Amino acid sequence: MKYIYLTLFFLMCVSFHIQGADILVSIQNIRNNNGQILFALHNKPEAFPSNPDLASQKAIVIIQKNTKLDDNYITTYTFKNVMPGIYAVATVHDENSNGNLDTFFFRPTEGYGTSNDIRGIFGPPSFQDAKFEVASQNVSIDIRMGY
Repeated sequence: MKYIYLTLFFLMCVSFHIQGADILVSIQNIRNNNGQILFALHNKPEAFPSNPDLASQKAIVIIQKNTKLDDNYITTYTFKNVMPGIYAVATVHDENSNGNLDTFFFRPTEGYGTSNDIRGIFGPPSFQDAKFEVASQNVSIDIRMGY
């Protein structure tokens, strides 16, 4: 019985020390404070960037009126406790707050951005181009919103 308690205690101690890194994502060049910013952290190449439902983490951030820098707005979000691996971030400036990237004739009418500031030429950017590695250290990513 004593060994069971010691084993449980050891496992609890180990589990408290297994903690992921944080990813701070800073979005710049937001053209207005209408709507919200959608964030999606992907670790599955097949889901990036167009299927946020399969993202490992996602968030919605309302753009605050006091976050204006020069003539553009900025915002940040931190993905917490991210386990080591390969990831890519996709963001959307959802100006009408409908939860989607709106398009007209297959071209985005709202802002979007990805990690490594990759823009797709004839379609969405690839996971391969936008990927970055998360180890045990926190990561900071800067993304310029494109329109």
